[in-house]
Amino acid sequence: MQIDKRAYGKPHYIGEIGVGGGGGFNMDQKGLQVHDALWVAMATGGSGLAAPWYWESIHTAKLYGLFGAAATFASGIDWPGEDPQPVVPRFEWQTRPETPCRAKI
Repeated sequence: MQIDKRAYGKPHYIGEIGVGGGGGFNMDQKGLQVHDALWVAMATGGSGLAAPWYWESIHTAKLYGLFGAAATFASGIDWPGEDPQPVVPRFEWQTRPETPCRAKI
């Protein structure tokens, strides 16, 4: 279901995110879920970045670089001046990869 949030005229925020099923960070030690949520929040026009709920594990695994990369990227953008518009992506393969781009968690 796709919702056009522009009609509300208000900012939106993707709140807490994390790997479900009780496994938490043990299921995502490379931080793929954190990385993807950070970049999706920026690409979809959120008013802030998604907030992972397993900070102690992010600290232990030294994954702060994920946030630094997103912050560096975002700092050079005049978000209101750019007036980003939603798009509907279409994914196609020239040649389908033999292995998935992301492992199932």
